[in-house]
Amino acid sequence: MVMGAFLSIAPRPTFAAKLVAERTVARFQDPEASDASMAQRFVFQRELLIEAWLVAYERAPLSSAPTAYDDKSLRAALDRHLIDEVLATRPLPPKHEARVLAATLVARKVLEDSVGGAERLNAALTGAFGRKVTAPEVAELDIIVRRRARAEIWLEVAVAPPIEPTLVELAAFHPKAPELVSKAPFDAERVRPHARAARLREFANTYLQLIRSKLQLEILE
Repeated sequence: MVMGAFLSIAPRPTFAAKLVAERTVARFQDPEASDASMAQRFVFQRELLIEAWLVAYERAPLSSAPTAYDDKSLRAALDRHLIDEVLATRPLPPKHEARVLAATLVARKVLEDSVGGAERLNAALTGAFGRKVTAPEVAELDIIVRRRARAEIWLEVAVAPPIEPTLVELAAFHPKAPELVSKAPFDAERVRPHARAARLREFANTYLQLIRSKLQLEILE
C-alpha cells in the first residue's frame, strides 16, 4: 500500500524536466543510527527518479532501450536507495575511509557497464530529466555512486564471508554479468568488480530484510 501511494504521486517521465530540486518524497528512520533518537533520513525525488531509470536500463537488453521505468524498477530503486543510505552513513575506520574515492570510481564503472555503457547511461539520465544530459552534468549521479561505494566498503568491513571471488567463481559468474561484460571474452579483471558488487548486493538485500520493519518508511504527499 505504501508503494502504491508513492506510485500515485511519482512523476511520470514526460514531466521529469519540471521536477523541483530536492523535493522530498519519503522519509524513514535508521534503526541503528549512532544517535539515540534514530536519525531520520530522506529520499529526494530527483535521486529516486534517476535510480529508477538506471534500474530500468540495467534490466533492458542492449538491443532495446526502455521508454519509461515501470513499477518493479521503482520498487527496486527505492529498496537500493534505502539500504545504501543506511549503510553509507555508518562510520568507517580511517584506513577504510581513505578508500572511498577509489571505490567510487569502481562503483561508477560498474554502474556504467550495468546499464550498457556510457551512451545508455546518458540516455537513462536524459529519460530522468526529460531533456538531453550527460553523466558529468548530473550531481545526483555522483551522490548515488558515492553512497553505493561507501555502503559496499561498510559491508566489506562488517560481514564475515570472504568478498573476493576466486578465479573459478569469476568464470562461473561471467555469464551472469551485465550483458556488456558477459558478451565479451572472459576477462577476470573486468568481471571481478561486477562479481564483488553482486555479492555485496546480496548481503545488502539480506540486511535490508532484517531491518525493513524498523525503517518506518513514510511516503510524503
